[in-house]
Amino acid sequence: MPSIRRNKSSQNAKGRIPPTIDIVAVEKRSLAEFIKESDIVHLIDARVAKATKLRVVSSDTFIETYAARLIDVGIRTIGEIDQLLRQRSEVLVTFVTRWFLGSISNKQSLIPEGIGISFLCWAIALDRANSREFVEYVKKHGFNKERDLREVARSLERAYNEVNEFLAH
Repeated sequence: MPSIRRNKSSQNAKGRIPPTIDIVAVEKRSLAEFIKESDIVHLIDARVAKATKLRVVSSDTFIETYAARLIDVGIRTIGEIDQLLRQRSEVLVTFVTRWFLGSISNKQSLIPEGIGISFLCWAIALDRANSREFVEYVKKHGFNKERDLREVARSLERAYNEVNEFLAH
């Protein structure tokens, strides 16, 4: 597998990962490396941490969950993740921040590294599905099975809609 390391010498003029990385499949190892090495992942994490006053922690616990969510929304390569994170970074930072500051999310002090990837999946699923289908997606990929995942889905949907309305003005 080609290295996913993101440094100035490996980026092209637009700051994107080299085309060879665009073909690296989403799976646990490649996703873990991307999360550790990606400048856009770190930028989103840092902006969310600053806005929410939460600490970003390295955690391999969520890698498989992220990979399954990505595949279910049709993202197959690391290059696609990189491109979508860059295109949607403002929406994602605002969505994650809104969720952690004003929702029924965990009242916690930590967020996992790569949280923008998780919310990218929620955003894509919301863009493509109706409310009922999104509830099913959350039930399949929900992060806390002890919660009412229908309410989590509704809360995510409300937060995402509020973010889109806010950013549209």
